[in-house]
Amino acid sequence: MTIARSRIVDLQSTRWYHCISRCVRKSFLLADEVHDRKSWIDNRLKQLEAIFAISVGGFSTMDNHLHLLLRVDPDIARDWSAQEVATRWLTLYPPRDVKRQPIDGQTRTGIAFCQTAPKFAIIKPATLALSSIA
Repeated sequence: MTIARSRIVDLQSTRWYHCISRCVRKSFLLADEVHDRKSWIDNRLKQLEAIFAISVGGFSTMDNHLHLLLRVDPDIARDWSAQEVATRWLTLYPPRDVKRQPIDGQTRTGIAFCQTAPKFAIIKPATLALSSIA
């Protein structure tokens, strides 16, 4: 039976985790244009690594699944200010207008929104979540 990552991650035991993400419905991750998709995955992992407090130790892209070796770094995120967390979050999830088009994520409105206590309480722990990357 599958167990949610949030229930099995224990940073007191280890900070390194091997995560596997599989394609659904017999789809293939690398069906056509193998090299383009692999480079896209590599670039995306680098982008996510720069935003979250998670380091990518290594990864392997297979036809229908992806293996990731990830290290959670709570010490790095502990010192992040509310503005730093908001800026990182808005880099990945920019605010959108009525037509769902991204608007400037660095606006004071967006950062102020992310710094509100209820939103900040959700966003800061998400910077340490393995599901943010894997």
